[in-house]
Amino acid sequence: MSGSGPDEPDELEFEPGLELGPAPSLLPLAERLRLETRAMHDIIESVASFNRLVRMRLDPLPDAATAAQQRQHVRALAQYRDVYRKFLLATYAFEASVLASLAESPVDAAARAHVGYPLEDPPSTTLLRADLIAGYGEPVARRAVRMPALPVIRTLPEWVGTEYVRLGSREGAPDIAAAVEHNLGFTRDHGASYLGRHGLEARAHLDRLGEWIDMHGLTGEDADEAVNAAIRTYEGVGIWRRMFDAMTR
Repeated sequence: MSGSGPDEPDELEFEPGLELGPAPSLLPLAERLRLETRAMHDIIESVASFNRLVRMRLDPLPDAATAAQQRQHVRALAQYRDVYRKFLLATYAFEASVLASLAESPVDAAARAHVGYPLEDPPSTTLLRADLIAGYGEPVARRAVRMPALPVIRTLPEWVGTEYVRLGSREGAPDIAAAVEHNLGFTRDHGASYLGRHGLEARAHLDRLGEWIDMHGLTGEDADEAVNAAIRTYEGVGIWRRMFDAMTR
């Protein structure tokens, strides 16, 4: 280690043969998708206020609450109910839009038919509509809208990258499910079926998707194409969430 002044960091010395790990382009595609979209995923999760507030747990009302505390608690509950409504509407739009883009792709049938693809039953959109109806009534469910057009999916790598985003976006669902049940009493049986089924199983489902992705053996330019498709999809989601947040304030 070479000497240095008090305000200068020591120079780093590496032992001969020390390996820092493989270059990202040499990793399996599922691992590349996880690493190369992580920063984008974290940004997207924080761009809309409802996506942050839906994780918040309300303080319980004290046993000997004053009238003012009761009014404040009622207001907080009403505000949280509206936050959860926005979360459901935005998530429905996202799921429906991505599923439609995947279905419109010329490779959709072949991709889903491949051995090991983790099918969802019932579909996420069915559960989300049921939650909107259970919590807010049929008129709200009918107002659920589609996202603006996502990137066109022409190839299997693009299909893989886009589907990775759809499933990867559920990673924070267990925390949201716990907050929703704590605040509103909604469970997987009523009002939170999407979070309680697909959401709580998100990690296992994403692991199965990763295994399925790596079965295809996509490497080189094909792997780059999948990663780029995932990033473009996340960008589209970010634009949509900002728009939706502004429209529903």
